[in-house]
Amino acid sequence: MIAPINELFDLTAIGTINLSAAALAIPVFNRIYEPAKDKALALKQIEYIIFKHHWRSPYQVYSDPNLKEEKIKYHLFKDINYKIPEIVKQSEEEYANELQTNEVLQLLDSARKGIRYMTHAFNNLEQNQTNPNDVVKWTKELGAMAISLDTIERKVKAAELTAARTKGDREIKAFELPK
Repeated sequence: MIAPINELFDLTAIGTINLSAAALAIPVFNRIYEPAKDKALALKQIEYIIFKHHWRSPYQVYSDPNLKEEKIKYHLFKDINYKIPEIVKQSEEEYANELQTNEVLQLLDSARKGIRYMTHAFNNLEQNQTNPNDVVKWTKELGAMAISLDTIERKVKAAELTAARTKGDREIKAFELPK
């Protein structure tokens, strides 16, 4: 059985990823790590996948997918033109479509995309062709969308914390060490 996603790795506040041994054992990452001659490079390739797709990744702030990819490549490989090997692309697709997907995460992703779309549309309005009443209406809608996004993000965080606090069908209290 695969460990909960929050037990596979930890995204730190300083923009690094701490992978657990369990993360390297699951097939999606093991197929990159195990055959690699350069284990450090294999770890960076796994981090690339996580940084690109995990909802808590600091790179989720980039709305342009190409810019996000360039930033991650530069951070990890010091080369924005680094060619991602085919095995990493296959693992990335599996991670994004199978391990990093549930209804709440899909909703979070959709909400982020919707806000990016609305923001882009709002930023590109032609002032002389826009009714001021429409601008007021759209501003209210963007505000409501931002509140909804915040609510969804809090629900995802709460679900992650709940999963981290339960071990073997036993709840772990806030200041209790797991046994």
